[in-house]
Formats: sequence, structure tokens, C-alpha cells
Amino acid sequence: MLLMDHTKRSADSQSDRRRVKLRYIPLWLAVAAALFVASAFVGGSSAQAQNGDGVLFGAFVNPDRGDTEIEGIQKLEQQLGAKLPIVRTFRSWEDNLDNRLHNWILDGDRRLMLSINPTRDNGSQVSWRSIANALPGSRIHNDMVALARDVRDLNGEVWIAFHHEPEAGDRVSFGNNEDFKAAWRAIHGVFEQQGADAQWVWTMTSYSFRVNEADRRHASKWYPGDAFVDMVGADPYNWNFCRSATEGPRELADNVIPVMEWADRHAANKPLVLPEWAVATGNGGKAAWLDRAADFLRQPEVAERFAAVIYFHSEHQGTPACDWWLDSSNASLNAAQRIAQDPFFQRDAAPVAARPATPVDPFEICTVRSTGSGDLVEWSDRGPNWRYNVRRNDQWVGATDDNRLTNPNANNGSYIVIARTAGQRIDTACARI
Repeated sequence: MLLMDHTKRSADSQSDRRRVKLRYIPLWLAVAAALFVASAFVGGSSAQAQNGDGVLFGAFVNPDRGDTEIEGIQKLEQQLGAKLPIVRTFRSWEDNLDNRLHNWILDGDRRLMLSINPTRDNGSQVSWRSIANALPGSRIHNDMVALARDVRDLNGEVWIAFHHEPEAGDRVSFGNNEDFKAAWRAIHGVFEQQGADAQWVWTMTSYSFRVNEADRRHASKWYPGDAFVDMVGADPYNWNFCRSATEGPRELADNVIPVMEWADRHAANKPLVLPEWAVATGNGGKAAWLDRAADFLRQPEVAERFAAVIYFHSEHQGTPACDWWLDSSNASLNAAQRIAQDPFFQRDAAPVAARPATPVDPFEICTVRSTGSGDLVEWSDRGPNWRYNVRRNDQWVGATDDNRLTNPNANNGSYIVIARTAGQRIDTACARI
């Protein structure tokens, strides 16, 4: 498998209130830090979980301990005493996705977050611009079609991260930010054309949300656009001096709050995800740090924004001193168990809608009528930031931000409109009139 080097909803009024809350979180953390350390997990999170929906706690599990990937996931779940509701995997450009691992993950009623990196099995790179410019019938376009069909054929909910952390220094050979955004939109389009209704998680380093806006790494420079992103992801790490003397302990909140503030300004209706996060054993305090991180994620103003947090259960590739493993000590594992067994971290905060065959909203309307130029499909407009995928006889017809589409190739057939935004999906069956 491919393991990359890790350097690591609302209405306007709700968004405004959230910004006010966030301005005070850093001060609150400074005042409450001592209380967090002292109380750790005292008080029980089950009561806090009643405040609202939860945040899925998942993991990437590095199989480098001699286990297969499935064995590694099973072992961690046994250690945690709970199933992982979402599991992340990393795959290169040519990997076959319709395999035992991914079907096993999904058949176990877990979600799959799949990171696709444009590197071939022989180590050669597939540049972002070549992906953006790939014409139908070309090798690269065929590669994208194969990936999309593999995802389409998986039986479960799949989240996609195309080339996570694109702004990181080791990615410069793939192209610039405009190349990346164009590649993202291209592969997203191919997936839609092939009917692969995945959720797209744009994933950056947490550092990219803190740098100056003029910096080439700043998150805004790499954002493909609301119509092409379902969730906003960031990868925060607490290096805890394991890599250098200048990278000392850093609370999860210190890394995450800038991400939340950026999302409020640029993508306020998008659920947030931590596709990777971890704390190094370093100079100790790992268990207490995990407890404080969990308490931070339980805060209502934080929990309302997050769909999932996916721990990086591994060591840092190339820096073995950076031990991220959850079971690096009994105390660390106990802290992880408290998180994994808490119902709050097993429950959806921003669940992707189920896939019904009929409308879930009684006010949903979709009609089809024959015209001289083909079938005209019209449906209820759900407002800004929704995108619609139209299918006829379970075959992809087209995608649009509008609430109508003409299919020039037919004057019959059964249509469904799939409305998607911010981790939500609503299927509406259309009536011919």
C-alpha cells in the first residue's frame, strides 16, 4: 500500500453565532487547561452526548506490524472494545479498489474513507495537469473511469480524498495549486459521469489554515470550489518534540480552531473532518492529551461542525521516534478506549443521507415531460450550494447546479434526481407528465 510522508450548516445567523463562540475558545482553553488535566474524563461523556449528535471516531491502521490490513483493523477494534465506524485507507493510482479489504470494511457496516494518490505502481507520478487535460479514451482518463467504477461497485458509503495535503513540499513536482484544482474537478466529474456517488473530502494540512494568506500553501489557494467538495478536511498532529526541538506540544484545539474559522468564512455549510490526527508519545502526557482532545471535540460549537475524526494509528514514516500508536502504553490505550466506547463518538454528526428509492421530503417534486428536443426534467430547487445528478434507467445523464436539465437522447424512461450538498444526499423519483 502507499503510505505518504506526513509533515504534518447552516444559516448565516447560525454561522455568525458560531464565529462569536470561536473567538472565545482560545481564552477558554487557556483558563480551562488545568481543569482538563485534572479532570481528564471525570463527569462521563454520556451526559454530554445527549447535547446533540456526535462525531464519528475512526482510524487508519498501519499494517506494518506483520498484520494484514484486515487483521490490523480487527486487532485495534478488539483493543478498543468497539467497532470503528469509519476506516481510512490509502491507495495509489493503479490499485484495484474492488477488493477484499474495502468490501470487508463496508460489509461490516463501516464507512470507508479512501485516499487516492496519483502515483503509479512503478513510482512514476501522474501530474495534476495531465489529469485535468485527460481526454476520453486516453490512458489517464481510462484510469479515472476504472477508479470510479470500482468505487461505484462497492456496497457502502465511500468518502474520497484525492491527493491529500497537496500543498505539502513533497507535492510540488505534481504541479501548482491551479493544476491541483483542475485535476480535482476533472476526477470529480468522471466519478459523477460513472454514477459513483462518493463524498469528496478536500484534505489539507492543518498548517495551511494558519499560514499567511500570501503564502503559496494557504488553504484558500487550493480549494476546488463548493460544487466539488462535500466536506473540508485537515490533518493536525502534535509532534511533541519527536521530530525536532522546535515542534513542541500542541493542543488539538490550537490546530483545529483555525480550520473552523476558515470554514466559517469560505465553506460554512460543509461538515469538517480530521482525516488524520495523532499525538506522539514524545515527552509523555499522551493519554491526558487524548482526553483533552476528546473534551474539545465534545464542545457543542465544535461537535456541530464535525462529521468524523480519523486517528492515524501508526508511526511516522521516516521518523520512527514519532510514535503515534494508540497502544504505545496502557494509559494511552485506556484513553483511546474511553473515546471509542463513548456513544458520542459512534454517532453521526453530519450523516450522509440514506439512499431511498422514493422522496424523503413530502415537498420534493420532480417531473419529466417530453419536448421536441428530448426529455425535460425539472425538480425542486433546494437553494445555494446544492448540486444535482440526473440518472435515467439507472444510467448517468448529467449534473448541474440548476433545477432542470434536458436529456436530448430520450423521450421515455424512468428518472431519478440525486441532490447532494455538505455530506447530504436526497434521491427523488420523477413523475412523467
